Formats: sequence, C-alpha cells, structure tokens
Amino acid sequence: MKRNETAFNIAYSGVACALSVVILFSAVIPSLVYIAPAAAGFVIWSVRAQTSVRYGTAAFITTAILALFLTPEIEGKLYFIAFFGYYPILREQIHRIKSRAARLIRFALKSAIFNITAVSSFWIAVHVFGITEALEELTWGGANAVYVFWGLGNIAFWLYDFALTQFFQAFERWVRPAFNKRTK
Repeated sequence: MKRNETAFNIAYSGVACALSVVILFSAVIPSLVYIAPAAAGFVIWSVRAQTSVRYGTAAFITTAILALFLTPEIEGKLYFIAFFGYYPILREQIHRIKSRAARLIRFALKSAIFNITAVSSFWIAVHVFGITEALEELTWGGANAVYVFWGLGNIAFWLYDFALTQFFQAFERWVRPAFNKRTK
C-alpha cells in the first residue's frame, strides 16, 4: 500500500505542477497577470490537501523553477513565486495557531506576509526587471497613487483570503470525496 501511495503522491504532484505552469502561461493576457498566479496557487494547494505539506512545498518549488524558465510573463511568475504559490499552503499552517489571541496573531501574520511580499515584488519588478510600466500606471493619482494602490491591494488580499476559505471548504466538501472515490 505504501508504494501505491507514494506513486499517487508523485503523480498527483507532477500533474498539478504541469497544470500550474499552463495556467501561468495565461498571464501573458494583461488582465490575467494577478489571476493566473492565484489560480496556480489553488492548484498547488490541492497537492498539499491531497498529499502532505512536504509534497505541496515540493510542488511549489518545482512549479516556480519551471515557471522561471518556461513562462514568458515576468510579473506573473514573480507574483506566483513571491506570494500566490506558497501562501495557500502557509495560510493553513497559520490557521493552526491556537491561543487566546489567535485571530489577532493570524491577522498580523497574514498582513505582514502580504505587505512585505507586495512591496518587495513591486520593487523587484521595477528595479530588477525594469518593468517601468508599473510606475507609469501610478502617475494618474499623483503622489498619493502609490498609497491608494497599496490600500486597494490590501483589500484585494483580504478578498483573496476569503476566497481561499471558500475554495478550501468547497474542495473538502465536493472535490476531495469525488476524487478519492474515483482513484480508489
């Protein structure tokens, strides 16, 4: 039984990595630059849900490496590597915190992770990869446009976090039982 379980874990991880890379290819469409990495992160999380944190992490690392070499959209792969690829897995670990102030601790951790990665990703996109269009898009609002964009980004993050909760519950309720029934 152990051998079949290992084979399933490796096969599922491989298929999920391939699907994630294909999804990341769609980031060449400008409106999918943020959506594609988030969707690929959902797929990577499913590896963690079906197998383990170890396989989920390995799937993230594998997909990140493949995306670096195979996908053409720099921003999409940067956002996947910097946040969307690992956050769903890390989020589940954060939700295991049990204490009196667990909600506050989880809120602070999630906010810190998002804001650190958002700022560093934007900085890397502009200063390392030379994607100056990101700065040009912020000139519409003057000096405060960066802060408005950052605030909207935080709102989008909390909506994404809420969507993850809904996705996880739907996966556990409908997808996992149906998938497990077909693979036995």
